[in-house]
Amino acid sequence: MRFKGLIRCSECLKNYKVKMYRDKVKYACGGRCNYGKDFCSNNPISEKELDFYVDMRYEKQLSAEELNEEIDEIVMYLDKFEIRYKDGHVQSYNQSVINF
Repeated sequence: MRFKGLIRCSECLKNYKVKMYRDKVKYACGGRCNYGKDFCSNNPISEKELDFYVDMRYEKQLSAEELNEEIDEIVMYLDKFEIRYKDGHVQSYNQSVINF
């Protein structure tokens, strides 16, 4: 639950919530969770997928505290997401078809 409070939906502007799916931590749009897929069509993302891309940048796994110091926000789109770092760097990734 290291990314809690950092992920925002580009469609409905709600924050993503932590959800557990079969012993895996995932983040799902709060608007979609509360109001359904007609309100927001953005998909969940796994913590492992986010870890993979952040770890590539830093070549190590950051603690939750370090994540909050380094990442300004993560913005979720329908088919991609952007990690916006506090140093001004923005990295965009296509959401994976791999089951993280």
